[in-house]
Amino acid sequence: MAHTVNVAHGERAVGAATAVMISPLVQKLYYVGTMTERTKADLSADRKSYDLFCPIARALDLVGDRWTLLILRDVSLFGPRRFGNLRSNLHGIPPTLLSNRLKALVAEGILERTEDDEGGVTYSFTDRGREIRPVLAALRDFGAPLMPAGWEKKVPPQVFRRR
Repeated sequence: MAHTVNVAHGERAVGAATAVMISPLVQKLYYVGTMTERTKADLSADRKSYDLFCPIARALDLVGDRWTLLILRDVSLFGPRRFGNLRSNLHGIPPTLLSNRLKALVAEGILERTEDDEGGVTYSFTDRGREIRPVLAALRDFGAPLMPAGWEKKVPPQVFRRR
C-alpha cells in the first residue's frame, strides 16, 4: 500500500521510491528510478531538469538556466528593477526570454512583482530570493580571477559591496 512521507520542503514521496512532487515552477512528476514517457515529454516541453535527487541539482533546476543568475545579480546589486532596466543591462537577452525568466522566478517565490505608482512593474527579491545573495557573491569571487586586468574600474561599485 502506498503512503506519503515528507522528503523536503514542499515535496512528497509516494510509496516506496515511486514519485516525488517538486516545485510549482516545474510542477512535474519525477520518478526516482525510471520516468514514464508522459513525464519525459512534460519535462522537455517546459524546461530541462537534471532529474536528480540532489539539492544542488534542484537549485540549478530553479536558477541554472541561461540569464537567470544575471537577472538575480542585477536585482541584488541595484535593488528593485523594471523590465526595461533589466533588458538594457543584460545586453542580448531576448525580451520574451526575459519575460519568461521573470515569470518563473515570481512563480517560484524568488522575485516579487509589484506595480508601482507610475503604472509600471518592478521586480524585487522575496525573503527566499535574498538567500541567493551569498551564492552570487561566491560566483563573483570565483569569476574575478578570470577577468582581464583593470576590470574593477569598468563595473559599478555595487559589484564589490557585501550584503
